[in-house]
Amino acid sequence: MPRPSLEGVTICLRLTSAALERAEHGSMLLAQRTGHSPSRAAWLRLLIDHSLKGKAIKQSCNKENLHKHWPQVQVNAAEMTRQTVRLEDHQRILLRKFECHVQALDWTLEIGRNEAALLLVELYADDLSTHLRTQP
Repeated sequence: MPRPSLEGVTICLRLTSAALERAEHGSMLLAQRTGHSPSRAAWLRLLIDHSLKGKAIKQSCNKENLHKHWPQVQVNAAEMTRQTVRLEDHQRILLRKFECHVQALDWTLEIGRNEAALLLVELYADDLSTHLRTQP
């Protein structure tokens, strides 16, 4: 079944091979559930909504989790792959708010959109996969 076109902004994220593998796995689960073809971009949009929408951004990550997952997030840019994602405005805003929140947890770290997206994958990909497998 073809996916409908999506309004929004196209952004390019740089993701690690581990994050891409998780996105690929998640896209397969999402495809089974929706009947659409697998899409890492669709899974990333769902990840943003599932992990941040309707929740207080301050509860999305704490300083301990940031430091625990930082080694998986901080990777040489040459080791990352570009992933184009079309985000709706609310998703773009949620990702930006998360980025700002995480940066405020530790000003000694350089945290941008790519690091914020990678951190979301580290923190919430498993939860989203479980949700996709168990929810009707």
